[in-house]
Amino acid sequence: MSNKPNDDDKDIEQIEANLAATRESMTATVNELAARLNPSTLAEDAKKQVKAKASHAAETVKGVVSDAKRGDRRALAIVGGAAAAVVGVLALKFARRRRAKKRV
Repeated sequence: MSNKPNDDDKDIEQIEANLAATRESMTATVNELAARLNPSTLAEDAKKQVKAKASHAAETVKGVVSDAKRGDRRALAIVGGAAAAVVGVLALKFARRRRAKKRV
């Protein structure tokens, strides 16, 4: 740094310009974070993820069912297992309802 007033003024101006640029950058970052953390934005993102996963699951199921129709043993086992699981869940639900009615 020299003793010339003009050099000091330029340094101060540069520091102020840097501060202004940093302030703008930080403001933009805070605004972006606020938008990302907005509950409606989070809900919309979650909704999109659920739709994408459901779509992927549906495509997978369609593929397995198609393979089962062609006689693929692995696919038949998967479909059979899924059907047995559904029957088991329904039987459990029915049994719990009967027990609940008997208690009343």
